[in-house]
Amino acid sequence: MRNEVKLYSSLKVAVLTVCAICLCALTVKAQETDVYYSNDLGLELTEEEYKYATQYMDSVELEFFSQDELDYLLLDVEKNIVGSESAVLIESVNDYGMSYSLNSLSRWTATHTTNMKKLTMSAYFVSGRVLKYTLVCEWSSIPTIKSYDVIGFRIVGNDAAIYKMSNGGNDIIGIQNYDGHSINYNGNSDNLKIDNGVGLSCNIVDSVSESLSISIATNIVLGDRDYVGVYGSYQHATSNVTLRQSQKYDFSYSGMGHVFEFASSVASKYDNTQGLYILATLTGN
Repeated sequence: MRNEVKLYSSLKVAVLTVCAICLCALTVKAQETDVYYSNDLGLELTEEEYKYATQYMDSVELEFFSQDELDYLLLDVEKNIVGSESAVLIESVNDYGMSYSLNSLSRWTATHTTNMKKLTMSAYFVSGRVLKYTLVCEWSSIPTIKSYDVIGFRIVGNDAAIYKMSNGGNDIIGIQNYDGHSINYNGNSDNLKIDNGVGLSCNIVDSVSESLSISIATNIVLGDRDYVGVYGSYQHATSNVTLRQSQKYDFSYSGMGHVFEFASSVASKYDNTQGLYILATLTGN
């Protein structure tokens, strides 16, 4: 009888051990598939996927990607090639003395830094003939004047266009991140102005005290011509302006950062920060 008790105890311990191992394995598996990051465009990533993606872009830029776009981009990175439909060479022209570098075959980036802020412009392949351009302004010090800053792009030439979504809207998103909070702007926002470029007026939140970044992204469809050049610009209001005043500009090479040519009544209210430029050229034409 005593031996039977010992055998029963041993079997009980063995069963409990197996159960514990299985439970641990299930917990680990669940952790591997748990959603660690998600955004408003439907992108969902596990922690491992998030760490992998942020090797190639800033975490702020992930807010601009749908699941299909990021999957396409990372597939290009993994293949270390650009597919036949994506035979596009991205070039960054250093006509301002700015720094620029190649991150991978699927991304070029250009930067400009002042004593108050850093601008980073990037271009990514997100489908066969569509490029996603992003522009991020990170403030190293909180500005004293908090009014309508303007951020955006100007497209060179008429053969490329801002991508039109199936619902008729424009595939544009803007974000103001401040002190752990965010304000999103979609393609129907009154703060947007669209012509041969896109501009977003962002009213800096008065209460911001610790961190501030303002970003914009848009998808641009390549046409039949052999290039598309895109300028990016961020202009800080150095005195108070209204939304209407901040939108008194044309998209022009002679404008601030080669993007925003403000009306004479408004131009003196902005800091005239230099712009950035990325050129995409089709090969084989």
